[in-house]
Amino acid sequence: MHQRVRQLFAATIACTVANLAHARPPAAEPSSPRALARQLGDQGFAALDRGDWRAAESFCRRADAVYHAPPILLCVARAEAQLGQLVAATEHYQRIIDEGPPPEANAIMLKAIESAKKEIGPVKARCARLVVRVAGFPAATTPAFVVTIDDTAIPNETLGRERLVDPGPHRIAARAEGYVPAENSVTSVEGGSHDISLALTRETPPEVAAAPTPAMEPVPPPPHARSQGGTQRTLGFVALGVGGAGLVTGAISGLLAINAHSSLSSSPCSTGCDRAAFNGYESDRSRYQTTSTIATVGFTVAAVGGIAGAILLLTQPTSHTSTRASVMPYADTSGIGAVGRF
Repeated sequence: MHQRVRQLFAATIACTVANLAHARPPAAEPSSPRALARQLGDQGFAALDRGDWRAAESFCRRADAVYHAPPILLCVARAEAQLGQLVAATEHYQRIIDEGPPPEANAIMLKAIESAKKEIGPVKARCARLVVRVAGFPAATTPAFVVTIDDTAIPNETLGRERLVDPGPHRIAARAEGYVPAENSVTSVEGGSHDISLALTRETPPEVAAAPTPAMEPVPPPPHARSQGGTQRTLGFVALGVGGAGLVTGAISGLLAINAHSSLSSSPCSTGCDRAAFNGYESDRSRYQTTSTIATVGFTVAAVGGIAGAILLLTQPTSHTSTRASVMPYADTSGIGAVGRF
């Protein structure tokens, strides 16, 4: 059959060239392009006869670019159908039918058109069907989006409608500004049908990570605060030491005063005695007065030292403040106490 078509094709080219030669002056219409188309067409039909579909498709496509005619495009469509390029073959068959016979058509061209009408049905039936739907967004406010099949964009108005695809694996993707891209894959077979749905979802704005709260490190006190705190702490311990010494002195002196008072109470000179006994009595009374005074002073010092030391230690400056309440103990003839600033 291919041999017969090739012969018809050669005759068509020859007749067309002859007709054009009679209609136009030879100088105005050179015959070299049509001669090249005839040569390429012969090679294409020869490749069809020996089953070399890729070579046939290449030769006939080049011939059609030089001289477009139904028999040449029929050669292209038949080669594509054999290569599994069913969609392209269907489109070329349909082009032959839609264009119809050219003005200079002869029987060969009319025969090629009739062949296209017969062959398109079986080839189209072998194509796979694919319906692509995109959902998940408001159509009225969605920015322009792109849907691709095997990285080739398709018209958005064809979404939801049946499309012809070649059998084999296909990757369908959709993307739009402000939406997360969606993608799906399918492997179609001859005559198969697939309905692919893609869902676009809005992108979530990236959250700004909250700055970590810096660890609260202790702020070292200023130099003068450290110096003041160290001095006050030292004075506090000194005051406690003085208070302790006063307590010991008061206790010992108090015991001596009690002993002296006991001697005075048991002396006969409390009612009357001789001169020698009286001298001993006066000595005990002097010792009693002295030890009593020392005991009183010792206990007073103990009380003042203890209070002052406790206040100094409790109110010393710390590392997290530069201003603290200050207390100053005092002791005079009116009594003991403390004055402070808060």
